[in-house]
Amino acid sequence: PSAKDADFYGWLAAEGIRTQHICYRPEQLHLLGALLDAAALPKHGVWCLFVIGHYTGAVSQPALIDEFLSEMRGAGIDGDWAICAFREEEAACIRHAVGRGGKVRVGFENSMVMADGSIAADNAARVREAAAILAAGG
Repeated sequence: PSAKDADFYGWLAAEGIRTQHICYRPEQLHLLGALLDAAALPKHGVWCLFVIGHYTGAVSQPALIDEFLSEMRGAGIDGDWAICAFREEEAACIRHAVGRGGKVRVGFENSMVMADGSIAADNAARVREAAAILAAGG
């Protein structure tokens, strides 16, 4: 991270702005840790969103969540996190994330596909399915 990056992060913290760090690959957490160090900011309370898979066909594998968490710990970051996943694998990723203390982002922005492979009737159906997964114990 450059001095300009560190200054910007210092300004965000001084203004009380909570930043969501969107991580597309686990190793990006090391860059975030280095940035926080350069800005002399605490690594506690950091907010991260882990992107598991992609619209273009990269499969949303639940095990990738563990890789993100391992990298997060390795970077010394102790924060809050959530996942977004895609397609019919989203349901398995939701279960896995919640079972490890994470949060989830669901809805048509990520996936229109239900766990059984069918297309959701509407966004509310996606949210209901996620709520049912959570009610069943993750």
